[in-house]
Amino acid sequence: MQKNNELKAITFLICIFLLTVSVYPVSAVAYNPGVSAGQYVKYGNIVGTQNGEDLNEIAWLSVEVVAVSGKNVTLHSSGQFENGSTMPAIGQSTIIYNIEEGKMTMNGNTVDYTFGPIIAANLNEGDLIPPTSYGYIVNRTETRMYLNESRSVNILNRTYSDANYASTYTIVYDKATGMMLESLIEVEQKTAPAMNMTFSYSVIETNLFNPIEQPEPFYLQPWFWILTIIIVAAVIALVALWMRRK
Repeated sequence: MQKNNELKAITFLICIFLLTVSVYPVSAVAYNPGVSAGQYVKYGNIVGTQNGEDLNEIAWLSVEVVAVSGKNVTLHSSGQFENGSTMPAIGQSTIIYNIEEGKMTMNGNTVDYTFGPIIAANLNEGDLIPPTSYGYIVNRTETRMYLNESRSVNILNRTYSDANYASTYTIVYDKATGMMLESLIEVEQKTAPAMNMTFSYSVIETNLFNPIEQPEPFYLQPWFWILTIIIVAAVIALVALWMRRK
């Protein structure tokens, strides 16, 4: 009787274990920042059209990493018009992005964000992009050339269409850092007055790709060899003095 009870208990524990394994994935996606303070991306090649007419007046846009803390990345954005004037307050902003929750905080207000300037680093094709409830994923991962550098990138592509409206968003993110490298937005209004709008831009300058310079080993530093020479000379002088006295 006791053995039967022990067998039932073991069977129950095994069932609980199997149920737990089936409910929870073996490995979850890790949403971590891949940037550090001081890194930036400057965007150009800006195209803005409406019904084929060029309406763009922006010369460049820029996003700089101000701080990184846990899952939060603080970005400062800025820009300049083609006439040389600085973009107004709406184009000059500092926003905290939580790349794990897909939320952005600006002026004390926190909201969900999609198609943002940064996502988690090292995501793979098929991984959900926070906020995960929206169902956005990394549609594909491929290699592209940016500024003469071969980079692995994650591409988010989202389309929507109904009887009145259609839109396509294509965002290219640097896989290693999670920073946006390229963006294309196409919008069509099907009802009168019919309208087509396009807005796109891509990276023209960045320090994301520059490898972090590692300091040379101490034994290759000039001060080390100067100090070594001084010590050796002192030892030789002391030995010579000791020999003379002896």
